[in-house]
Order: sequence, then C-alpha cells, then structure tokens
Amino acid sequence: MLYPIFKLLMKIYFNMYYKKIYIEGASNVPKDVPLIFICNHPNSFMEACLVAVFQHRTLHFLVRGDMFEKKWLAPILRETNQIPIYRFKDGFEKLRNNKSSFSASFDILAENKCILLFPEGSTVFVPWLRPFQKGAARLATGTMDEKKIEDVFVMPCAVHYFNALETRSKVSLQFGEAISTRQFLNSNPDSKDILSDYTEYLYKKMDEIVLNYPEDIQRERIDHYLTDKYTNTSEVLNMGSTESNIPSRLKGALNNIKDYTSLERRTPKNNLLMSKAWSLTLLVLAFLLMIPAGIIYYPSLFLIKNWSRKLKSIEFQPPTRLAVSMVSHWLISIILLIVLIQFFSLKIAFLGLVFLQFSLFSCLLFKDAYQILFAKS
Repeated sequence: MLYPIFKLLMKIYFNMYYKKIYIEGASNVPKDVPLIFICNHPNSFMEACLVAVFQHRTLHFLVRGDMFEKKWLAPILRETNQIPIYRFKDGFEKLRNNKSSFSASFDILAENKCILLFPEGSTVFVPWLRPFQKGAARLATGTMDEKKIEDVFVMPCAVHYFNALETRSKVSLQFGEAISTRQFLNSNPDSKDILSDYTEYLYKKMDEIVLNYPEDIQRERIDHYLTDKYTNTSEVLNMGSTESNIPSRLKGALNNIKDYTSLERRTPKNNLLMSKAWSLTLLVLAFLLMIPAGIIYYPSLFLIKNWSRKLKSIEFQPPTRLAVSMVSHWLISIILLIVLIQFFSLKIAFLGLVFLQFSLFSCLLFKDAYQILFAKS
C-alpha cells in the first residue's frame, strides 16, 4: 500500500532535489519475468529510490537486517517491500535468519517479480565500480534450482551523480540489457565455479555502463568537464527527468579522455549571452516570488542541510538530507494548512498552500539562475 505512494512522492521530490535526471534504457526492463536489478552503490539508499521510481516494475529490496530492529521503522520497511539480510558483524544468531530471507526472495522471483540488490555489498562514496560479492549470482541460480523455473534475468543499472553533495545537481541513470542466467549457464557447462564465473560476467556487464573515474584524479574536475560539454549547463529551464542517451554519451566521452590532468571547465558559447540575460530576468522574478516560501520553509531546510553535513558517513548525507527535508516539508505544510483554516475558508486556505508550493519552486529557479550567472568559467 505504501509503495505506490512513496514512489509517486519520490518522483516529485527527486525532480525538485535534482535539477536534471538523465534516464537511458528504461524500456530495456522486461515485463512479467523474474528479474534481479543490480546497481552500483555510492550514495546509500538514493540509488534504490532512483531505480524504483524511474522504471515500470515494482521492486523488492534486500536491506541491512539491523534496520528491522527499530520497532517504528520495521512496519514501514515491510510495507515498502524490504527484505532483511544480516551480515557477519550482526552475529551468527542473526545470520541464521538469512535462510528465511533467501527463501522469501526465491518465492518473489518465482512469481515473476523483481528484487534489487547491490553486489558491491556496501555503500562507498566513490565514482567507480568496486568488486562484486556473489549475492546476485547465488540468488539467480538458487531460485532456478529451488523453484525449478526456466530462467532468472539480471538487469544492470548504473547511477552517476555530478556534485552529489549539493541540491539542484545532475544525475544519470542507465539501464543495460537484461542478462539471461539460463543462457550463461548453457554457455558455460564446464565451469568449476559457476557462482564466481557468473559474478565476474555480471561485473563486466556493469563495467560497460558505470562511469569509472581514475582514482587519482579529483572527481570535480571530470564532473565539470562532462557536464559543461554534454548536459546543457547554460539552459536555466532544462530541468526535470527525461529519457536521454546522455549516460552512454558520457561513458563514451570518459573512455576517450587521454589526459585527465589537462581537463578545464569550458562554458558553452552557444547562446550564452541570451542565456545569461534570460537567467538574470528569471533571477529577479524568482526572488520576488520565493519570499513567502523562503520565510516559511527555508529556515528548516537550512538547518537540515547543515545538520546532514555533520553526519560521519558522507554516503548518507544526501539521501538523509532529502528524506528529512521531505518530512519537514509535509509537516510544515500540514501545520500551515491547519492554521490557515482557522482564519479563512478551506478553499482559500488550500489555494494559499498551493501558492506557497509555487513559491518554493521559485526558490529552485532562483538557485538555478544564480548558478548560471555566477558559474566559474
């Protein structure tokens, strides 16, 4: 019940949190087959939400088992299709629970449903693909053995964030081609370690779509180069989520870079003067319209931003900031609506609340226009 509601809300908030979301290959996701989504994992639960929102299948998720120990959180996790998986650090007693979790996962896949897991095994804030664990291969082959089904497909997904720690940044999401486990097994009848071989094969397929930055180069340098060259940096109203081949173009451009140390920011010249003139006009208009929302919503958002930056794990800063901001926005809006109803009719109170959301959107336009006007070239 909660899953479709959360999916709708997350789509709205993602299009506010990020300026642009480039999606490629969502049509590759097959219908009505058992499917395991695998994804790189640099930014905590942000990837899970992005994959869930921007493709048509309903997902189930394998998540840290210790999260279910929080009594207030466990019902929400279950209602949003979360399945607990325990780690060695959780103790051998808890590890025994994984048998029932894998059994539940087998049942889900046998019903032609979907599961998302992160084969890297943990979340680390790095712009490259890390070594895989065998969970995806074990889940795919185990389901076929236990449930006697013909095939389980695996769908590689790649998420890349540009300036991930800031709002109104950009993100790319690419879905690869669905991989047939049966076809791999038939092609490797003499394998002595099928789980290791299949895991290696899945890694190669993921590596084809993940943007892998060199570990010794500052990521901001490459981020700026790619966004300036390929993502219409100077278009202030180029926002929201859209189907695009930008992710594969970025991958091709990254592979063609021969000297990372020579990369420089290059502000697009096409229509730059017109873009800055339009941005200045929009900056003034947005400033006037954003004042009400700035007074009502901004103080809490400012406090949340600064609080999230104090979190020890950088991987949890952006998703926690987004999640807490969503809750704050809803609470303030509900309280404000209750207050307005005390003084005005329900219709006027509701219209006032709608205007405040428009005012809040103007805050986003103001930030976008400001970034274009004062971007470093």
